[in-house]
Amino acid sequence: MKLAKTNMMVSGIVGSVSLIAYLSPVPAVLLTAEQMNAVLLALLGAGVSIFFSSLCTYRYERKRLENAFLEAAERVLSGLGGLKECAIESIGESREASIRLFKEYFEEEETLRVLGPSDSHEARDRLIQTIERCDESQIGAFLDTPHSSFNRCIERMKRQIESIVDSYLCLCGDEFEYHDRLLGIMEEVDYVCLCPRSLRRRQLLKEAQEFVSKNKESLDPVVRRCQLFKHEDIGYGEILADILEAEKKWSSNRVARDGSRAPINTYADDLYRPIREFASLSTSPLRAHYCSKKPGWE
Repeated sequence: MKLAKTNMMVSGIVGSVSLIAYLSPVPAVLLTAEQMNAVLLALLGAGVSIFFSSLCTYRYERKRLENAFLEAAERVLSGLGGLKECAIESIGESREASIRLFKEYFEEEETLRVLGPSDSHEARDRLIQTIERCDESQIGAFLDTPHSSFNRCIERMKRQIESIVDSYLCLCGDEFEYHDRLLGIMEEVDYVCLCPRSLRRRQLLKEAQEFVSKNKESLDPVVRRCQLFKHEDIGYGEILADILEAEKKWSSNRVARDGSRAPINTYADDLYRPIREFASLSTSPLRAHYCSKKPGWE
């Protein structure tokens, strides 16, 4: 597309200059008037033919890249919209207290797994007493009961953490391949901005490019940590802290359209807005996909 645009501009300039020179009364230099006219007509003919050939190539490349952009954007939006929030069960006096109890428990279990068994299980005992509302003498009974509230709660928490980790890994695919593909397509697009419509599309692409780059940079650390978790290099306690910290970046309790205050995926929501408007200005077959349905994360 960039090459077609350059050829259009150069051939347009050459054709315009040769036409002006041909019609100009300025006397010929170095050549006779007939020779100069022949040269100018040749330049004009070449400029016009190259211009229209480049125009066809430009239009074809524009449609191809717009369609590829919307297709790749769908993959990125799907990944961002699929990020899962961590729902901490209320077992303490506050959410922060519940988080602290779970983190201390998982970190203690990971330490004991590495260093070996120990008679000291302070974090585990505190968690059991908090969940079961029992005294110290009853801890062993609840620990040894597979279907106790404590054991079921821990299993639910582990499954949730594993599911959240999978959502981050689905986002990046193979080293953020969808993000990189989308950024690469946007680098190829180069509009001839002769009308407000093309100018607006270029502005929207720049806006989307900034969002994609920012999101990729912001989420890269937690994705790396999730990969370590999958390889069992870090435990549940560490990854819990990582995903809760990452969640602060992309999840916000903004006011929804219906007036309620609910968690909103700001990364997906902010990126969807310029892409949806871009789709409405394009001629891609995927235009209807963006303009006729709500995003899945709403």
